[in-house]
Amino acid sequence: MRPGTIGSAYYSAYHKYRKNAGASSQFCLAHLVRDLRFLREHPAPATSRYAARSLASMRRLFRLHHRLRENPLQDRRELVNAGESLRRTVLSAPPEPKAENIARRFRENGDAYLRFITHPGIEPTNNRAEQAIRTVVIDRASSQGTRSPVGRAYKERIWTVLSTCAQRGCSAFSFLLDALTAKTNQSTAPPLIS
Repeated sequence: MRPGTIGSAYYSAYHKYRKNAGASSQFCLAHLVRDLRFLREHPAPATSRYAARSLASMRRLFRLHHRLRENPLQDRRELVNAGESLRRTVLSAPPEPKAENIARRFRENGDAYLRFITHPGIEPTNNRAEQAIRTVVIDRASSQGTRSPVGRAYKERIWTVLSTCAQRGCSAFSFLLDALTAKTNQSTAPPLIS
């Protein structure tokens, strides 16, 4: 099996998982945007200007990416050039620890931030994945999780059913009713994925 690409935030646990899986990374540019927006408010003018330049370069990159998504046959050279421009801009950090940290991360992992440019089909953010688990995270926070293996198994299964039905555009209630009816009648349960 060919290793894939893991889209994630820049978080050390993901580095280990990627390494163990033999996969490549696409670090989320939305998280980098958040860090740069924070730096744009920095009291040091050089740091604020650095963040503003980096964000402008990022906006150009996203505009080109969205344009290419709408017209995949378009030449990708402009996107490649915008990625290299972003790389140069981010690496030109002023001597301020938070800015230098961003530049260091980009120096060490720039390809993982820009992989979507050379690999069409990879998204530059992990927004879709975060949106997919948002409901589960909110449920866990509001319910304080579960206290038993049986409770965890129930939550795993019910959230899988609800999420899969939502992605497929079918009724979770109808699926669960059909599954319970099949169990009661000792017949084959309906497939969750067809």
